[in-house]
Amino acid sequence: MGLKKVTNKRAFTLIEIVITMALATIVLFSTGVLLLEGQRGWSVMYNRVYGGVVDDAYVARKTFDAIVRKSSIKGEPLGDE
Repeated sequence: MGLKKVTNKRAFTLIEIVITMALATIVLFSTGVLLLEGQRGWSVMYNRVYGGVVDDAYVARKTFDAIVRKSSIKGEPLGDE
């Protein structure tokens, strides 16, 4: 009785598994970096929109509108006439 050599056995080699894991790691790392940069960009824009400068501009505009309304209600001329 002789030993039979099995040659049509389908399996992954160690090199194929290592290459696949390396590619998957690169893809996952790249996705993480993109998500992190997106979060940072969103935070910057959020702080710009809801930051102190916008609040100050809103208060200044409302104050200016109130002053203009008061001056136009009195009916006084604006120049020396």
